[in-house]
Amino acid sequence: MYAGDLEAAHLAAFEMVKGYAKVPIAEEADIVITHGGFVGINHYQSAKAAFASIGALKKNGYLISIANFTDKKDIIGSITYKTVLAILSLCGAEALIKVLHSKDWPFIPDQWQVQKWAPVFEKIPLDHYYYFAPQLTKADGPGLPGINAATLTDSKEYSEVVKTVLDLIKKREGGRPLKIVWLSDGPYSIPYVQ
Repeated sequence: MYAGDLEAAHLAAFEMVKGYAKVPIAEEADIVITHGGFVGINHYQSAKAAFASIGALKKNGYLISIANFTDKKDIIGSITYKTVLAILSLCGAEALIKVLHSKDWPFIPDQWQVQKWAPVFEKIPLDHYYYFAPQLTKADGPGLPGINAATLTDSKEYSEVVKTVLDLIKKREGGRPLKIVWLSDGPYSIPYVQ
């Protein structure tokens, strides 16, 4: 527990949590595999895992995100989330940020979560992000950034889907050796290069 001056107490608590959450890694990877954890109940919440993986990703690398979308309301997210997400998917991160900072842009609820996706796609191209949840169908891809792994395989088994995506990436990269990192803590840790 931290008490006293508001800012000093907050900073002390931040430093303590940072010690638990930051995970050192030797180098950035060509491919990062992560998961949504318990928080990744839909696409909206899975942004947390993607954002947390940025420190492990090489520029123009690949991100594979797996999750279990258990949200009974909507496995993607609200209509406002989908609306802003479609702008990101169609125009890219740079254009999205420009639009959101425009004085003419009206604030839209849930836009902040799409803003969390933007730094991911400033580091990697949209088509270098592969996502999978067994609840997704082939029809769930339009309007979402990245590649829906359900369009690549009929399997609903995480390990089989990841293997399929890895094989595809290796082909895209001409079979060159690729460094792969598995972020076992998913959205609950923040990797950084030592």
